[in-house]
Amino acid sequence: MSNNQRQQEAVIPLFSLISSEIIRPLTVSQYMAIDPLLLEYIQQAYIDEKVIYNYIASISSRFNTVAFIAIEKIQQLIDSTGKVTELLSTDAKWFHRLKAIDKIQYTDFGNAEDPHLFFDVKLFNQ
Repeated sequence: MSNNQRQQEAVIPLFSLISSEIIRPLTVSQYMAIDPLLLEYIQQAYIDEKVIYNYIASISSRFNTVAFIAIEKIQQLIDSTGKVTELLSTDAKWFHRLKAIDKIQYTDFGNAEDPHLFFDVKLFNQ
């Protein structure tokens, strides 16, 4: 086996890892931030958290990633594991910290017990 072939065999898993752990979740986050159906739904007067959970669970299943959405209007974070967190609780300190940042998109490490790389993209209405 040539040196070039060994290098390619060593690099291919790295590209696969980058794609599955960085590019795919970032792309999904960016899409969710502009998804017209999601944006329209969360602007309604009544938001059913089951509808949001079904959307998030579908995204999570389809793209093999953990997904979540924090909706300020109802002061809740809903994630694809079924967990609902009140945005005013101490478990959501990160939300207020990142909300204050003057960026639309950012990457963050979170969950000290089980560290994850999070791609957060802000959603805006008109």
